[in-house]
Amino acid sequence: MKPAAEEDPSSDLQVPQELLDDIPEELRADFVQFFSHIQISRHFSGPLPPPSIFNQYDNDARQVILAESVEYRRHRTKTEERSQIVFFVRDILALLAAFVLALLLIVGSMDIIRQGQSIEGLLGIG
Repeated sequence: MKPAAEEDPSSDLQVPQELLDDIPEELRADFVQFFSHIQISRHFSGPLPPPSIFNQYDNDARQVILAESVEYRRHRTKTEERSQIVFFVRDILALLAAFVLALLLIVGSMDIIRQGQSIEGLLGIG
């Protein structure tokens, strides 16, 4: 299931002479050997690797990876759909609770005004 190993691009590395001019003769070989080792690493995130890596897998492995990717997308879509519904219901319930609270405050303030305490009643409405 692992992709085929890639060729080492450092084998063709040529060091320009102007870089070697300031380095003593006895250290040049060590310098070239030290700096000619190149490490190439690649990183990807997500259910599918990039096409260059994906095509290195055998056919069965590609089918498994693709099937898992489709399943992951369906699961994520369904989860996001549910969370959107929950957020919508929560927002509607919050608005409804705020409306009921405001209505109770206004009705209570009107009752206080009817009892003859107009200043306190007006403060409640305000």
